[in-house]
Amino acid sequence: FFFLMIRRPPRSTHCISSAASDVYKRQVLEQLKENNQKSQQSLLEKNEQIDKAKFQIEELTRELVDSSKTIAEQQSKVNLLEDTVSYTHLRAHETSLHLVCRLLLEKKKKK
Repeated sequence: FFFLMIRRPPRSTHCISSAASDVYKRQVLEQLKENNQKSQQSLLEKNEQIDKAKFQIEELTRELVDSSKTIAEQQSKVNLLEDTVSYTHLRAHETSLHLVCRLLLEKKKKK
């Protein structure tokens, strides 16, 4: 009979469970804040890396444009050299009208 009268206390009282829950919630919130700060820091670092890469790309693009200009200039010089033809080549393609003009000019020079 005496044994039956002893009541077992509840596993947790309202105050204890609420306090434990608050501690757990605070721990979770702190972990979330830390993770958020780490994520923001990581994003800032990634953005800095992206900005550096963009700047490098712009520099390389400028260099490429400059080098392509010099290449184009060199190519045009080469083309000029390739486009030039010898006097013999010109004479070979001379028309009768040009021949008459050339002979008249040469005759004028001799006088």
